[in-house]
Formats: sequence, structure tokens, C-alpha cells
Amino acid sequence: LCACGAVSPDAVASVSKNGIVTGAYTTLNDAIQAVTNCTADDKAVVTILKDIALGDNYQTISSGVFTIDLNGHEISSTRSGYGALYITGGATNVTIQDAGENSKITGNFAGIEIRNNDSLTITGGTISSEYYGVYADGSTVTISGGTISGETDGMRASNSTVTINGGTISGSDCGVYANNSTVTISGGSMSGYMYDIRQYDSTIALTLGENGIGATFPDGIMTDGILLNEILGEGAAYWQGSTMIIPNNRDTLIVGDDVVIKAI
Repeated sequence: LCACGAVSPDAVASVSKNGIVTGAYTTLNDAIQAVTNCTADDKAVVTILKDIALGDNYQTISSGVFTIDLNGHEISSTRSGYGALYITGGATNVTIQDAGENSKITGNFAGIEIRNNDSLTITGGTISSEYYGVYADGSTVTISGGTISGETDGMRASNSTVTINGGTISGSDCGVYANNSTVTISGGSMSGYMYDIRQYDSTIALTLGENGIGATFPDGIMTDGILLNEILGEGAAYWQGSTMIIPNNRDTLIVGDDVVIKAI
């Protein structure tokens, strides 16, 4: 900030606490470091002011409770083996939102990678990569908006708890792939070229949202490792248009038009 209170033209991100701007920073890392000690009471927000190209680097987030507002901009990384945002540390709780339009987080391995008992909430923006849109290992992820896509899987969860109640999730292989995880889906749109939902040693539940409607599966649904009847929550059913589809006890596939989870 300059003496007049304006944000420096070189700043790539600003930080606010309880609605008051406390600083502006010329690197994303400096802005992240400024909120590492924040708690929920601080209502801290890192607002992105320009497109940020990390190149062969990635941004580590190891502590703090805060929101990153993409604000119509892109954070990108070409680094292999890590997410563009790499969340790890055990006590971090990050929310991704977008107060602008066409915001993006793009990476090579993952748009966002989260590990070690941290928490992530996504409400907006497009998160994508050549492998996984979001990769979670031993963490908690809630998706209620935005677009998550990967050339392998949209959402890859390992030893994690995932709640999906909105957003669009897609993968060239799988929309959602769960390994030793718990995934509850009550909204949003999921699609995969091979499988919409794939699981190994996981618990998957398709439940109803607050409006009595759950997720949508464009052009039908196909699962792997679990039967269609095994993932329906209480009172939920598969619908195509005005027709309720009742799978048999071996079915993993419903072809044709959009499949929507609605009440029986």
C-alpha cells in the first residue's frame, strides 16, 4: 500500500482481515505467508489482483484459515509432481472462491493438491490439470461450486473425506475416483470418459440435496468397483426425464440421457 491507501501497481495479491485491507504483495508466497497465523475469526481473504504464472514452481500452503479469491485471474504452474497449490501441514483450512469471472488454477500434476489432515472448500473458479483437477490424500474436501477437471480424474481422493453438493466435475478417465475414502454426493454434475464414479475400498453415497434433487450425470452414469444400487442413499432414485430407473443387483451402467438423482 502507498501513502494514499492505493494498492501498488506491482502487487499480485492483497490481504484483508475482517473486511479491511492489511497489505498488498508482489508475490503470491508473501501474501500466503501473511495469513499463515490467521484463524476463522480473522475472516482473512487473499485476493488475486493479476494472473500469476508460477512456472516450474508451486505454491505451498502449510497453515492458516483463510479464503483465496481468484477474482477473475489465473494461478498457473508447469511443475510436474505437485499441485499448483500444494496444501499440507495438518492445520490448514482453505476456501477457493471467485468474485470475478473465468478464474483458473491450472497445474501439471494437479490444480490443487491437499494432504495431511488439511481442509479445502471450493465454491468457484476452474481448477484443472493434466492429471487431476483436485488430488486429496488424508484430507477433507467440500465442493459446492466451480469446475474441476483433469486429463485423468476430476477429483481423486485417497484416505480422504469428500462432500460434493455442487459444481461440475469431469475427467478423461473418471469424474470421481475414491481410494479408501468416503464420498457423499448430493449435488453438482459428474462425468468421466471411462467412469463417472470409480472406487476401491471406499464408501460412496448419492444423496438428495436440500431441494430434494441430487447430482446430475450427463449422458448416463457408469460406475466401477461398486454397483448402482449400492451407492443410492435413503429415499433417492435414478431418474431420466420423468422415468425412474430401477437397476438390477448387477448393474453398473445407465445409458442415454442425463441421469438425475431425485426422490423415489
